[in-house]
Amino acid sequence: MHHNTPSKTSPRPDDPHRSHPPRPFAASRLLSPFADLTLASRIFSSLPYSPNIFMWNTLIRAHASSPNPHHSLCLHVSMRKLGAIPGKHTFPFLLKACSNIPSLPACTQVHTHMLKFGMCFDSHVANGLVRCYSVSGDFARARLMFDEMPPRSLSHWTTMVCGYA
Repeated sequence: MHHNTPSKTSPRPDDPHRSHPPRPFAASRLLSPFADLTLASRIFSSLPYSPNIFMWNTLIRAHASSPNPHHSLCLHVSMRKLGAIPGKHTFPFLLKACSNIPSLPACTQVHTHMLKFGMCFDSHVANGLVRCYSVSGDFARARLMFDEMPPRSLSHWTTMVCGYA
């Protein structure tokens, strides 16, 4: 007997009423750090749906390690303009971009965003901030961040010692 009840299966990927993007993980693989960043950026900007935070982070991460890490910071600005909320994985990638530039003003700006989103207490994020300030030449702020960190691990100590080296 056939009932007219809605199916409990997922909608088809080509269904125009589908409320979420088809296979965001698969799409994000095209944006990986190993991909051609020009192509990845074109794919990213032509997505028919809003990118999720994983996709933003993947592209920000790729650009942070590229010859043009400034683009990571531009992506972050675009992400915020579109209302996407950065997560604890976003800030280490942005700090890596700042360290690769290196730019004290950019580091300070990312630090301000970290404070706004309450991410300074994450151990990994705080460690990236210490490194960023050290690489940018502001050892006083690097030391202040180090001193205010939650319980320090060997990784935190290594970052601080390398900053002074």
